[in-house]
Amino acid sequence: MTAARYVLTISAGTAESLTAHAQGLAAFLTGDGPRVFGHTATLPGVAATLLHFRPCAPHRLALSAGTLAEAAAKLTVFGEHASNPELLAPQGLYARVVDRSAFDGVEDQDLGYLLALAASARHDQLARLWSVGFPVDWRHVYPELAAERPVYLPPAPLRRRRYWPGPRTESPPEETTTAAPMTTAAPTRVVTAEQAPPAQLLAELTNLPTPLRVRRVCDYLQDHIARLLDYPRGERPHTGSGFFDLGMSSIHLAQLREHVITDTGFAPAETSAFDHPTIAEFATHLARELARDTEPEAASGPELPLLHTLGHDDIDRLSPHELERTLVEVLS
Repeated sequence: MTAARYVLTISAGTAESLTAHAQGLAAFLTGDGPRVFGHTATLPGVAATLLHFRPCAPHRLALSAGTLAEAAAKLTVFGEHASNPELLAPQGLYARVVDRSAFDGVEDQDLGYLLALAASARHDQLARLWSVGFPVDWRHVYPELAAERPVYLPPAPLRRRRYWPGPRTESPPEETTTAAPMTTAAPTRVVTAEQAPPAQLLAELTNLPTPLRVRRVCDYLQDHIARLLDYPRGERPHTGSGFFDLGMSSIHLAQLREHVITDTGFAPAETSAFDHPTIAEFATHLARELARDTEPEAASGPELPLLHTLGHDDIDRLSPHELERTLVEVLS
């Protein structure tokens, strides 16, 4: 019988705290089963504690493991290479900074997709989704963990600050040491493209299913349009809004196109915003074109018939990927 695997998630308020948390947890898990109050901790107990009883902070790390030893080894690797994020993903470590979720919430089809990932043992994809801000309901993904009681695990180090007022000329040393890294670290919000290099934006889109890729591009466009139109901080236009209904001019559309070219390397046609006049339609168009550029094998393939022309037997014979492509063509 194959041993069960689970996604393990940890988070902290700063990059330094996350690294220290990973190192402390790795040290705790090292050995043949750490003992807590006379009881041996198990992988399901550790997973249930991290997934169900720990809050989500902006700095996130997710990984999958089949044993406590494997989890400890991966956490050790993260502690050694936390400053080199490009080395982490190939080793199954997904670290991101998410100040807010890139997604509005889990819909029925999203939950079905998450359950399908769990059923097919695609734990790394679940870890990757959580790390970029997708709201995963772990109680549905791993229902067997509901019976597990939480176990003691080392907490994330506290971010110490001075709250008592001091002389005006005094600069609290705690603020000096914690604030400086925030200005030079990875983007404080994964979903803001102007803070993320093009390679990172394209990497986030790679291997995402089409609905999530479209949603990610929608979020990217909303951020840029809000900036172009001087929206109040924290407010963004609705994805169903038309560009001209929002008050955008041809100059705004040209500026938006330049942002897309700079951030993705893809140059949409100058009339593409007119051909796809809402944020959602333009995002669907961009997501499809970017998929052709970054995943030619996945985006290419024989022409598929329209869904309404297929009988029940024909639909049953479609692979999940073919069905998804067919639905996207119909909905777009």
